[in-house]
Amino acid sequence: MRAAGLAGWRNVRIDAAFVFGASENELVGSCSDVRAPGGRAAAYDEGCLVLDEIMPAKDSLTGIRDRFAREAERQAQALRGLGIDARVGEVPGEYCPGAFTVNAGGSKKLIGSAQRAVPGGWLLSTVLVIKSAARVRSVLESVYDALELEWDPATVGAVAEEAPGVRVDDVEHALLSAYAQRYRLLPATIPPDALTASLKRVARHHVRE
Repeated sequence: MRAAGLAGWRNVRIDAAFVFGASENELVGSCSDVRAPGGRAAAYDEGCLVLDEIMPAKDSLTGIRDRFAREAERQAQALRGLGIDARVGEVPGEYCPGAFTVNAGGSKKLIGSAQRAVPGGWLLSTVLVIKSAARVRSVLESVYDALELEWDPATVGAVAEEAPGVRVDDVEHALLSAYAQRYRLLPATIPPDALTASLKRVARHHVRE
């Protein structure tokens, strides 16, 4: 597992700046990648949890906003079960801003999501910061400064700061319990051939100077 990671999207306007930002990111011991779902730069490490929901769909472009809203509310409910004042809505000045951020008390970002739709299906990827607020904040301060993007570092939050003692495993269990109310969840492993094919494609997502 990497010590830390930075993920973001590229566009023509900020591509050069993003590569420079990635260089800054390497200085703090992190790896920089372009993530498929999109969104501005976001950081995470072993104190975070990434939840990817991948579903088949004949018309994957229909209902994108509804998916964001539905899943954000489901995740907020899971955190409320852990004693957190979890709400859905953008926090002014947050990193990778979005209308469906899950926040604590309207002031600290805890969860951010992004989507990618392709013919035949969609991906909704969620990053939850559980106990890494200080490290995430430090990485993003360097990178957002390099990208010349305005934000408020004070908006970075963590689940364990809102509910002391909560572990990554506790949050994972709460989320799986919430999703089990909608889906039939079954343990599974990635087939070796699919895992091998995926690993061969990892390098194309890395950002180089």
